[in-house]
Amino acid sequence: MRKFLLAVLIALIGVSAYAANYDFEIDGIRYKKLKNERAKVYSGIHKDTTEGAVIIPSEVTFNDTVREVTTIDNGAFYYYWKITSVDIPASVTQIGYWAFLNAGHLKSVTIHWTDPKEVKSVGYSAFSNLAKDVVLYVPQGTKELYEASTTWKGYFTNIQEISSTAVEGLESGLKISHSGNALLISGTHAGEQAAVYDLAGQELYTGTTVDGETTIAIPKFRGNAVILKVGNQFTKVHF
Repeated sequence: MRKFLLAVLIALIGVSAYAANYDFEIDGIRYKKLKNERAKVYSGIHKDTTEGAVIIPSEVTFNDTVREVTTIDNGAFYYYWKITSVDIPASVTQIGYWAFLNAGHLKSVTIHWTDPKEVKSVGYSAFSNLAKDVVLYVPQGTKELYEASTTWKGYFTNIQEISSTAVEGLESGLKISHSGNALLISGTHAGEQAAVYDLAGQELYTGTTVDGETTIAIPKFRGNAVILKVGNQFTKVHF
């Protein structure tokens, strides 16, 4: 009996420690604080409840401190079978082992490094056991680099450039217009993941939509077109 109670106590302590092993949560993603105002993606909420598009921002703000997101933890989205797309910013330079292992319903992974060598490490089986037709979207002009990369070609056989695939547009019935350097998106629902990139694949905005019409301001942009991502679908918007 004592051995049984001890085993239960150890298990509870283990669960408690695991549950408290992140520092804060923003938009459905849990983070750990790192040194030098950086942050690590610890996990989603739960493999059975986190679903649809997962857009990892390049920075997060918690307790008035802006932290650059540089790492995806080991097993962060292991067996997250309901997620359909993942967007990883160029600020991330380390991806842990098993990070997306067995995320079997993933349809696309979007990355923004202009050179595969910008990623310091991609852990063992980080993208193993995904669907055979999953697409790896890479910045414009980098397809050949990724096709020649032992790491990335080992995980993905379908590699496409963001700018060439984005023109397919959204199929969700959204209406998109712009006013100055702001995008106006009509027909959105609260909580959808949204992101904006320039044509080189550099992130300009990440956030979530609201019910009705979502306004996305991108004041630093000076080009004539951007890539808008809502959920797991892309479209190109001309100014």
